[in-house]
Amino acid sequence: MFCVNAVWYGDLRNLADVERFIDNRRTFADPGHPSPGGVVLAGLDALLPIMDPNLLKFPNLCNAYFSLVSILAEIHPDHIARLPEPLFGRLVSTLEYGIVDQVSISVAQSSLESLQHLATWHYKEVQRAERGEGGGEGGRKPDEGVGVVGLGPLATTPLPSLGGERVFSYFLFKLIKNLIFDDCPAELIDCAADVILPMLLSDPEGFQTCGQSLLASMSQFDPAARDKVIAALNMVIHPDVTNASLERQNRRKFRQTLHDFFVVTRGVLRTR
Repeated sequence: MFCVNAVWYGDLRNLADVERFIDNRRTFADPGHPSPGGVVLAGLDALLPIMDPNLLKFPNLCNAYFSLVSILAEIHPDHIARLPEPLFGRLVSTLEYGIVDQVSISVAQSSLESLQHLATWHYKEVQRAERGEGGGEGGRKPDEGVGVVGLGPLATTPLPSLGGERVFSYFLFKLIKNLIFDDCPAELIDCAADVILPMLLSDPEGFQTCGQSLLASMSQFDPAARDKVIAALNMVIHPDVTNASLERQNRRKFRQTLHDFFVVTRGVLRTR
C-alpha cells in the first residue's frame, strides 16, 4: 500500500508543478495544443478518483494540491464545470476535507478560495445569461446540452455524491455549522464570508434550509434565544446586506454582518 501511495504521491506532485503555468496565465499560441488548464484537467480526471485523506496527509502534497485547485478554480472554472458528477463530487469532498479537518490555515484558506471562485463565477455567469449578454455555456461543450449556465446541473440539481443535496446548499450548512460550533481561527471568518455571499446569492433556498435546520436544533431553547437567532438569520439575508451584488463595498459590508451573526449565534448556541 505504501508503494502504491508513493507512486500516486509522485504523480500528484508532478501535476502540482503545472500550477506555475496556470498561475502565470500562460497559453499556447498554437490552437492545436491544449491549454495548461486543459492539461491539468486531464490530470485531475485521472487523479481525482484516488484522492482521499490518506494521500492528503502528506503535507507538501496537501499544500500543492489545494493551491493548484484554487488556481484552477480561479482561472479555469469552466474546466471544472466539465467534470462528470462523480469526479466533481470527489473534488468537493477534498475541499470539504480541507475546510472541516483544518489541516492548516493555508489549506483551509485555499479550499475556501476554491469554493469562492467557483460560486462567484457561477453566479456571474447566471447574471450575464439573465441579462442576455451571452456566454452562458458554462464549461460544457455544445454537444453536452444547450443552455447550460455556469456550473449548470453541478450547482442547480441535487448530487448523489453529496447525499442528494445541491453543492452550495451543502457547503452553506457545513460552513455555518463549523463556524458556530468549532473553534475556527478568526482569520478564516472573512474568508468564509467571501464564500458564503456568492453561494447565498446563487442558492438562497439553501440558506433558508440551513437556517431552518439551525432553528430545528433549538427546540429545547427558550423563545428569547430562538428570537435572537431568527433576528441574526434575517440580518444576513436582508436586502440591504445581500443586495444581489458582489462588489467590493458589498462584500466588506457582508463580512461585518456575518461577523455579527456569528457573535450572536455562538453566544446563544455555545453557552447553553
